[in-house]
Amino acid sequence: MKTELNLISPDGGELIVLVVLPEFTAEFINHANRLSSIQINERNICDLELLACRAFSPLRSFLIRADFENAAGEMRL
Repeated sequence: MKTELNLISPDGGELIVLVVLPEFTAEFINHANRLSSIQINERNICDLELLACRAFSPLRSFLIRADFENAAGEMRL
């Protein structure tokens, strides 16, 4: 028996996947090791996890200040 799900489509038509595929892990680690280090708090870590698991789709990264202010003022992305 096939069950049909009536799910709403993700914004933009597709989920944005930000998890690194296993075959690219070494390349990303090498790149990350050349970047500057920063300290982030627990809230930022949670946001990164939500970005990675598509909970914030269609966002691909944190908003820059101008985009954030526009989203906050207009109450939409």
